[in-house]
Amino acid sequence: ANHADIWAHDVRLENYNNTPKNKKKKTCKNASYNVAAELARFQAMKSLRSKYARLISKHGEGGKHKAPPLAFDRWLARSALTRATANSDGGDHENEVGGLMSREPLLPTAEKTNPGLIADLSRTFPREVAVSVSDTLTASSRMAAEKHDRTFRKSERKEEKGDEHATSNDNDTKKLVKAAKRAAKAARKSNGSNDPKPWLNLEAAAEALRDHAALTADKLGENTNSTPSMCVEKSTSRGGDIILLTAINEETKTPIKPYMSLNKAHYDKLTVLHRRFGGSDGDGGEQKKQQQENATKVDSLIFCLLCRYEALKGVGSQCAVPGAAFDDLKPYLGNTVECFASPLNCRFERYYSAFPGLEYAFGSLGSFFGDGTLEIQEGSFEVNPPFVPEVMTFMEKRVNQLLSDPNKGPLSFLVVVPDWGGGNSTADACASSKFKRAASYISATDHVFADGAQHRVSDRWRPSSWDTAVILLQNDKGRDKWTLETETLTNVVKKAFSRAANSSSAPAGGKEDVFAWESRGSRKGGRHGKNIPIKRDNGAPYKKRKWTA
Repeated sequence: ANHADIWAHDVRLENYNNTPKNKKKKTCKNASYNVAAELARFQAMKSLRSKYARLISKHGEGGKHKAPPLAFDRWLARSALTRATANSDGGDHENEVGGLMSREPLLPTAEKTNPGLIADLSRTFPREVAVSVSDTLTASSRMAAEKHDRTFRKSERKEEKGDEHATSNDNDTKKLVKAAKRAAKAARKSNGSNDPKPWLNLEAAAEALRDHAALTADKLGENTNSTPSMCVEKSTSRGGDIILLTAINEETKTPIKPYMSLNKAHYDKLTVLHRRFGGSDGDGGEQKKQQQENATKVDSLIFCLLCRYEALKGVGSQCAVPGAAFDDLKPYLGNTVECFASPLNCRFERYYSAFPGLEYAFGSLGSFFGDGTLEIQEGSFEVNPPFVPEVMTFMEKRVNQLLSDPNKGPLSFLVVVPDWGGGNSTADACASSKFKRAASYISATDHVFADGAQHRVSDRWRPSSWDTAVILLQNDKGRDKWTLETETLTNVVKKAFSRAANSSSAPAGGKEDVFAWESRGSRKGGRHGKNIPIKRDNGAPYKKRKWTA
């Protein structure tokens, strides 16, 4: 494959044997997807983001307080980590038996507010406001997940007796009404004071009661409302360079917004992956028949995949290591399996991903968060997690756990994380690990990542927002099999992570500038001008540090 190719299509890893023991092969016929359900989830997530924006605006005191950048996306990432680690399979069983958290792959379902979200919002808001916004958002998200689950869950459910359900709902109603009354009484007593807390508590209680009322109304009407059956139609634009996928109501034959789009190169990539891993288990005529059926499903699967990632957003957290880095490190580390990837941004056909229930049919090995990764026996891996502290901390511990097992074969993990400094970052923890074999540092202005929105933007390369640490962790067997010293690693990655090594274009002035990049507009991958941040998330300048081998 060429460095500039979107993936190494000619590299086959079909004999990769580190999947969990006794785990049945996932195929397209049991991949979890439902076009109507995915559209409803997209709308639910869109509504949740809108509610978050309204809450922030309402408590912002005319712009005096603004939410920290990406606070909402970090909340989603923490929720995904909680969901995956709570399920031993890492969230493989979407729409199957188990609790709501194990079935819902995207919407946060926790009953308790995530402390990380409160801490995030407390950076720019008074703590009582941060708690109120977080509590309201948490309750609304769970309500939305419950509604979606009740509407679209297709597996067998335990029959609820009408009397028991009515009693339970009545008790919940009484509790919420009492809470609202208590909050209203406290708010009235606080009239004349400057303390906003009683009124924030009243707002939260009223919001919870409103959501409960809406949920109850939905439950009462669920027997009379049926979900539409949908199919997906494919069309093209811009001379065939852009693929458009549209959900169609099969009863009314009307298209349903939003439409999903991707460039032809990525569409072709997904169809190849599906052909390789979404195939059949049968033989002869049965296998041919199933392959024909799978071919009709692939567009629906791709639509659901795009819908899922469009709902997730946070394309900056979905960036990938440039293709040149994989290719130029191959002589030293072999073909590295990505531990945090997706069918849209993976370099090779096998990888770990966030939504395995949907992505097995495109080559996913599962979730790196799941216990299945503990079954890994040997191999060379690349680890570039979302830049969320809790997620990176989990990654570092999981890698350390694997490398510490004396019964494992050769293991190698090339960790790519931001160099935030401060002495307690994930980069610092990896750099001080006893398994460190080599480490390098790249200035933010000297390198790029493959953009998380590369499947729909004209420029695939996104300047880094941070200095980046590239650290090689290996057990002794891995060091003996894949030898790579700091000097060689530095020479390779500083060149391979540059735009010049991956594209014929060059940054203005010879240096990458994420802010100038974002000012180009959304079509090219940037932001609209009015939304361009004036400083990075922590407001601190880049700090260069020297690594020691």
